Amino acid sequence: MKKVTAAFPETDIKLRFVGNPSSSLIKYAKSISLSKNIELIPTVSHDESVKFLLKSDALLLVIPEIKNDKGILTGKLF
Repeated sequence: MKKVTAAFPETDIKLRFVGNPSSSLIKYAKSISLSKNIELIPTVSHDESVKFLLKSDALLLVIPEIKNDKGILTGKLF
């Protein structure tokens, strides 16, 4: 994300987290000066989540750093 904001400083980047993002992810976004561009949306239905996916320009897949994290497959992949 730092590379994107550095390469395109004139671009207004908005991060929309739908569901329950980790506090470390929110903390990281704030640390790179994106706190005013963060939108937190509580968990939504599957149909509504698909609508958010289709409206997005880019999607972020975050896998937590936990034991056996290499074997995690999320619903976003299917």
